[in-house]
Formats: sequence, structure tokens, C-alpha cells
Amino acid sequence: MLVVEDQDGVRDLVVRILDDHGYTVTAAGDGPSALHLVDRQRFDLLLTDVIMPTMPGPTLTKLLQQCQTQLPMLFMSGYTEGLLGERRVGERPIRPPSSTPRGYGLGYQGILHKERKGSLGSRVNG
Repeated sequence: MLVVEDQDGVRDLVVRILDDHGYTVTAAGDGPSALHLVDRQRFDLLLTDVIMPTMPGPTLTKLLQQCQTQLPMLFMSGYTEGLLGERRVGERPIRPPSSTPRGYGLGYQGILHKERKGSLGSRVNG
């Protein structure tokens, strides 16, 4: 899984939560770095922040869709009001079962398994 987040603390927290739940996680601090990583290795999921200074998440996903349309992509954001509604960049908002680290891990596990029907290379034993 590739996590793209420009804020170090948030990125480290997301990586730690997902790693604690058995996922193999690679992190990038911005869109250009993510593009570089995707060009060099395969990922099962992209989890990207929406608002980033160098390249916003929606721009990153549009560029990736041009070359790798099978990569499931999720947006995350600390902003909740009106941010995605106008652009309609995603199908629907997805909320994990709770706002605890365990809830986030379980939420992503369900998303990943639903998207890839259990074919992920994760280490999660569910």
C-alpha cells in the first residue's frame, strides 16, 4: 500500500496504524514522490491526502489513472465540509468503524478486501 501525506506526523501515524494491522506500507511525502514510487513498484492500494501543496491528491490520482487504472485509490482528509462535493473525485465517503487506531485498521482492511476480493499481498489474518 502506498500512503501519500505531506504532514510528517499524520503520515507516520497512518503508516504505524496500518503496519500494526499487518499491511506492508510505503510512504511518500508528496505527489511527485508517489509518482516516482509507482513507476518503480506495484502497489495494491493508494491512500492519499486531498490537500497537499506540491500536487493535490485529485491531481495525483488523475495522473495515475492515465497509466495504472487498476490501482484502487482512496482519499483521506482532515477537512470535511465541501471539499470533495464540488469535484466529485470519489464514489462516496468511507468512514472506518470508529476513530480509534483499531477502527481505522479494520476499516482499511474491509476496503482492501472488498476492492481486491482477498487477493492482496498483505499479512493480515482476518
